[in-house]
Amino acid sequence: MKYSRIPDELAFGVEQVHALLELDNVQSLNKMTITFEKADGMTLNANGNTITIGYDRITDALRALTFLERFVRNTTPISQKAKFETLCTMVDCSRNSVLNVDAAKNFMVHMAMMGFNSMMLYTEDTYEIPGHPYFGHLRGKYTVEEMKELDDFAAAMGLELIPCIQTLAHLNAITDWSCYKPYIDVSDILLADDERTYALIEAMLKVNKECFRTNRIHIGMDEAHLLGRGKHIDRFGYEKKSDIMVRHLAKVVELCKKHDYEPVMWSDMFFRMQFNGVYRIGEGELLPEVIEKIPEDIAMCYWEYYTTPNQIPQTDHMFHCHETMNREIWFAGGSWSWSGIAPKNRFSLWVTPDQLKLAEKHNVKHIIATCWGDDGGECNIFNMLPSLLQYAEYCYDNTDEATLNNRSCDCFGISFDDFLKIDSVGYYGPQEINDNHPNTFEKAALYNDPLIGVVNWDLEKAKLEGKYAKDIKILESVPENRYSYLFDTQLRLAILLDKKTYLSHEIKAAYRKNNLKKLQKIVDDTIPELLDLTDDFIDAFRFEWHWVNKPFGFEIQDLRLGGLKQRLVTASIRLQQYIDGEIERIEELEQPDLPLSCNEDKLSRHMNIWRRVTTRSVVGHH
Repeated sequence: MKYSRIPDELAFGVEQVHALLELDNVQSLNKMTITFEKADGMTLNANGNTITIGYDRITDALRALTFLERFVRNTTPISQKAKFETLCTMVDCSRNSVLNVDAAKNFMVHMAMMGFNSMMLYTEDTYEIPGHPYFGHLRGKYTVEEMKELDDFAAAMGLELIPCIQTLAHLNAITDWSCYKPYIDVSDILLADDERTYALIEAMLKVNKECFRTNRIHIGMDEAHLLGRGKHIDRFGYEKKSDIMVRHLAKVVELCKKHDYEPVMWSDMFFRMQFNGVYRIGEGELLPEVIEKIPEDIAMCYWEYYTTPNQIPQTDHMFHCHETMNREIWFAGGSWSWSGIAPKNRFSLWVTPDQLKLAEKHNVKHIIATCWGDDGGECNIFNMLPSLLQYAEYCYDNTDEATLNNRSCDCFGISFDDFLKIDSVGYYGPQEINDNHPNTFEKAALYNDPLIGVVNWDLEKAKLEGKYAKDIKILESVPENRYSYLFDTQLRLAILLDKKTYLSHEIKAAYRKNNLKKLQKIVDDTIPELLDLTDDFIDAFRFEWHWVNKPFGFEIQDLRLGGLKQRLVTASIRLQQYIDGEIERIEELEQPDLPLSCNEDKLSRHMNIWRRVTTRSVVGHH
């Protein structure tokens, strides 16, 4: 295979995708010549031994390369055109897992070859601001040099790298440093109407402008629920949140104009302020007097991650409400990377098509697939390639089963069905669609304390017996592939959970029956085996983390998993003391098991917070 007339703008991207796909090893392409020409969208045509790739944007051409191996077998002309002006992936780099530079570049190659033409690295404080040494200190923040390097790489791949920051709330990490206390109103919210705040925001805008060639920036401003309820009310007196919000926004937009930015913001606060804290509404609209106060030079980003079939009318209405704002609309859906240790691609696959159909119906041109990292960034971003592929295929073609299977083989060298097995440990079944949220049983089962058993009631109701044994077989059936390290982590997690999930139940049952023989077996056999299996999982998880992320943040995983191991040791000691008669009772095992939801009719599936599923005691300060 050889290339003829590669345009300069394509040369770097073609080299990267060619290497990732190992096209030199595709024998059917040996005698083929590839040439490029400008076209309306993406096209592939064959004439003898020459394949001509037509492209409009760089990522059209790179996407076309992924079709070559299949295209050469039948040479039926292909013509596709992106439905959306912007197809963007947003990667959370603020919840401990910060993509290292090499992995970020590799991820960009994956995005470009699927057809994404934009990417955001969500950085609350994980980027360098000259003159602010404590901003992102010890958090793996990107240096100015790294940001410039990533922007150059993205541009060469045809990707617009858009800074995605926060200029109001979600800045909790900086609140641990005393030097930022004067900037904070309450919780993680900046103090509006204070000149120091705007000097900090301008420093944020200035450094991002220096590093990124784009004129677009996402300025956040979501979920500022306590706006104006801390220092602000003490200094300025009571004001409606909406008045503070629009005044603050106006100042930030002016700063954006000063630095030649076209800002985008999350839109939820405008709805929450009018509808008593509610974001998603099925009826009613924003008042004209609220809309009039919003600066004209800002785009509104509607985020929605939960559109199950019964919620389609509500989501449709929310799109309508955004249309009435008379601002450019962006839509952000979810590639569910933030609900436990295992990915939740299947939930994304359920909800995304209807969301994108509605976005298309309402003429939305800018789409973001968000990959959040709530509670520690445990789920590797490369686990989410199946659901991100769905976004790309919807944008260019369709998302039927045959298309997704073909395209997964084209891009990843593994069938879509096999890649989806990465979800196995975290997948509970199709009924999740009726729950409006995927489960996080795997995280609850992993961290449920052997003695305290915070989530014993919920795990019992979940009826997980035999589930993880089945998951082991599913994961073992996946053929070797370039993402095998991801499957290895999930496999080792499944092996661990198969033995641990009902440990606390077994201990309590034996204790209540005073079955000393059973307790001794747990001490002698079960707990030592679990300690070994936990080490196996940690080894795989550590390798995966350091392959993809900067090292910062893994100390939290060490603390959590190390704490799990120590609690197993403590449980063994406590049980042995009871067996030997050194203590008369184990008080922890005499407590009742209560539902996490405080409702005996409701099984809690949403157990993604480590502290919540591990202990009811105080962790840190409150």
